[in-house]
Amino acid sequence: MNNPLFIQLLERLLNQKLQKFKHKELNSDTADELYFSIKEAVFDLFKKCDFDLTEKSKLFVTSKLFRGLTFNGKEDLLAEHFHSRNADIKQLPEDDLRLLKQLMVASAMEEDIDNELKRRSY
Repeated sequence: MNNPLFIQLLERLLNQKLQKFKHKELNSDTADELYFSIKEAVFDLFKKCDFDLTEKSKLFVTSKLFRGLTFNGKEDLLAEHFHSRNADIKQLPEDDLRLLKQLMVASAMEEDIDNELKRRSY
């Protein structure tokens, strides 16, 4: 029996939490609410784990998930929103990156993590 990937658990949790936005109009206030709902879910999930990440690393995950949203076909507003630019992968500790590499297998951020780890190894 296959265990679900960490990212799958996180995506399921987010899917449940973000349903309340389904019929809302996307504007700056809604984008703020979306971001803070994702942040709360990410921080709560990591709090329940046996390992810990720095706050910067949790914010990186939050930011990447936020940027990955499509809201009624309007991903541009989310990509330009200031919350999508608040976490720089270059500022994350290497231990956190290695752990995120394991946790985010098959996610959209996996390639970014791999590239940063390769960059640091040169």
